[in-house]
Amino acid sequence: LEVGRRLQMTLAWDAAQAGRGRLLRDGFQTLILLRPEDRPERVQWAAAHELGEAVAWQICRELPGAGDDLSPPQREQLANEFAQRLLLPTDWFQAAWRNVAGELPRMKDHFPTASHELIAWRVLSLPTPRVISVWDQGTLTRRRSNLPGRL
Repeated sequence: LEVGRRLQMTLAWDAAQAGRGRLLRDGFQTLILLRPEDRPERVQWAAAHELGEAVAWQICRELPGAGDDLSPPQREQLANEFAQRLLLPTDWFQAAWRNVAGELPRMKDHFPTASHELIAWRVLSLPTPRVISVWDQGTLTRRRSNLPGRL
């Protein structure tokens, strides 16, 4: 949320909107509407994602061979990657992971604006091969791996 404010974007609440976040532009002013949530990490994710949407064209300009023309799924993926790295910056994340010996609850102490699940998925960007499983109320809900050709 603070990053959006420092970029002079307006952040406002809209409890009636369907999604967690929405980006609006009015001339040169950027407005991010956020739906209030019971978990603060969800609000942080929504704000970070919408910031990614707002700067996607700038990111594309910096990438070799990338154009400004992104399809909606490509733009969504770029905004997700941006949000993940804004909330869990690579150098800080790697250092914290080493310092806590891979203990997820202790990682949450280092990154309170990110959900446990987001932290777990971010672990897959580290070079060591791993499989991450998410269990909710005793039921496996998702499983991902950073192993090529697996899961």
